[in-house]
Amino acid sequence: MEARYIATLSAACAAFLATGCAVTTQITREEAGPYPENYKEIIASYIKSSFKDPYSLKDVMISKPMPYKILHRAGYVVCLQTNAKNSYGGYVGISHNEIMIEGQKVWGTGNDYCYQRGGLEPWPEMEGKK
Repeated sequence: MEARYIATLSAACAAFLATGCAVTTQITREEAGPYPENYKEIIASYIKSSFKDPYSLKDVMISKPMPYKILHRAGYVVCLQTNAKNSYGGYVGISHNEIMIEGQKVWGTGNDYCYQRGGLEPWPEMEGKK
């Protein structure tokens, strides 16, 4: 009986962890606030301050901002696809990142599934940019 309880509890915990911690909900533009017209400039600045080697980027694609709410924080999510070098100088392969623009704040959500929503377009201006 105890083993069955532990197995059930373990499966429930694993399912919770597999779904991710952030609750993301699409909202209206009115709820999200002012549309970030200069979103590419905002994301470029975020990349320069957050990526290990931002000048090594290739295969860069970006989405237009989409109004979303993550937990209690509302703003615009931008999906970003990159291939960048790691600390050892090798390319890590394609990765997808969700970046939230919340007023003047910008932060990575930790989610990497936003590419499934589609709408990515090439952003060659960010490739190898110094």
